[in-house]
Amino acid sequence: MLSGANIIREPDRVLVTQPLVQPSLKPGDVILRYGLNASDYWNFWAKGVWFTEYIDQVVEKNSPCEWPDERACYVKVIQNGAKEWWLQVKTRNGRTVWVLASKYADIKDLGNTAFDGVCADPEADGD
Repeated sequence: MLSGANIIREPDRVLVTQPLVQPSLKPGDVILRYGLNASDYWNFWAKGVWFTEYIDQVVEKNSPCEWPDERACYVKVIQNGAKEWWLQVKTRNGRTVWVLASKYADIKDLGNTAFDGVCADPEADGD
């Protein structure tokens, strides 16, 4: 694999469950969730600004808060959006192409792709 990209066709809808200071959000507000960054923070859009929340403070749809004190979970996904995971790969004949690895609505589906071994090459240098 040379590169990868997550395309957000439709963001997730997320319910605020605990007061948030930046931006000022209260329980019951519905906000939009986009991608997960490399530092394990989700990117959100609300009230005209971007902000992030750590992955452990976000409850996925149909999942419980994993903290003993549920106040540590600030937001809960109420509707999954539409996302795609694309991979840029080099074929055996040297062509570079993009392939759709998976379409997913639930972030848990991201790891369940038919392309898990797409880059397996015994002669590769480990990348």
